[in-house]
Amino acid sequence: MPKPDINTILKRIEELEKKTQILEHFEEAINKLNEQIEKMVTISINLQAKMTELMIKMTDLVEGVNEMVGLLKEASEVELEQLKEAGVTLNVGPLIEEVKKLQEQNKEMVKALKGLEGYFKKMYTRELITKAVKGYEEGYVL
Repeated sequence: MPKPDINTILKRIEELEKKTQILEHFEEAINKLNEQIEKMVTISINLQAKMTELMIKMTDLVEGVNEMVGLLKEASEVELEQLKEAGVTLNVGPLIEEVKKLQEQNKEMVKALKGLEGYFKKMYTRELITKAVKGYEEGYVL
């Protein structure tokens, strides 16, 4: 078996050193990625904890609102009962009549607006036709 010369051995050593450097860079990159993954896992766990806290607080808030609505309902029933006992009657008839009047006025306004819309459409169409005829008479082609 022939003995390699010194230059061949030095070249092989350089190649091995280059490969080792590449592997070291690769190892560093993997370590950095592992650190980032660990940070992301920690952040995800913290986020889950905060979301759980938020859900609990939302549940408490909904319960509080439901309780408040219940209390308001009870208070209004008690107040209505007291008014009935005192002989006070609530007359909503005039209010209903006013609402009906407003509805009729709204219907009339809608009719008037539709009429105006039709009028403006006719005027716009007339204007377009007039311009087209005028342009045709002057020799312009549409």
